[in-house]
Amino acid sequence: MRITQSMISKNLIEGLKNNREQLNESQRRISTGKKHAKISDDPESFSKAKRLSKQINQNNQYLKNASSANAWVMTTRNAVENLSTNVSKLREISLQGASDDLTASGRQALSDQIQYIIDDTMDILNQSYLGKKLFAGTKTKVDNAFSVANDGSISYNGNASDINNKLSENLSLAINVSGQEVMDTNIFTIAKNLKAAMTDGSSEVKDDLDDVNTLLEDINQISTSLGYKENQIYLSQNRLDTANMNLSSLLSETEDVDLAEAITVYNSQEIAYRAAMQTAADVLKLNIMDYLR
Repeated sequence: MRITQSMISKNLIEGLKNNREQLNESQRRISTGKKHAKISDDPESFSKAKRLSKQINQNNQYLKNASSANAWVMTTRNAVENLSTNVSKLREISLQGASDDLTASGRQALSDQIQYIIDDTMDILNQSYLGKKLFAGTKTKVDNAFSVANDGSISYNGNASDINNKLSENLSLAINVSGQEVMDTNIFTIAKNLKAAMTDGSSEVKDDLDDVNTLLEDINQISTSLGYKENQIYLSQNRLDTANMNLSSLLSETEDVDLAEAITVYNSQEIAYRAAMQTAADVLKLNIMDYLR
């Protein structure tokens, strides 16, 4: 086959085009830090990187869930510890009220303290976190989790449902304490009975002391269960952080460019491209001169 000048020129121009595309690709790798721009560059590595990125993003969402859950649990636990403080005060009052030497005015003063504790307990159980009632179950938007009727009776306006927070693909944690769980401790009944007993005499107060002791154990048990939940959230966060570190390392190996190597390749390609440009210029110039002759 006869090789013509036009064929030589065409091959030179095609070679320059290929060199320019390689140079552009090297520039892209250096600027983005990524080996591949599209799936056709390396289908296997590209797909692997996508899977790794998806898992990292999913873990990041679980970490956000864990952070939100931890804030809710810590706020709830602080509230429950305040309840425990109030019940401890009830116990102190009941011990004082069990004395036969207490005067009527002294009993009235203790009765007034109990009412204050009841009112404060109501405030604690009606606390909100980010506009949501802590102790209303899943009915977090009610005006009050607990309310007082005209006759002085206390009612619960929430439900006994759990607020579940997904911490991983296979782990969902109930982060709340429902008001029903608190009501089941008979906290208000015991407090009101103790208040009434104060005016009836020391023997009645002594009868209520065991109930107060049991109530304190129940409230402390709720606090302990919240502590377990905090620990579980902490462990989940650690597992997710560790998993993301490992996944990020694999992702970097899969898609990140060795910058020093990429710059070296780019410099070599640029030198080759400039040399090819000069050669093409000389050849094409010669062709034009031959044509003019």
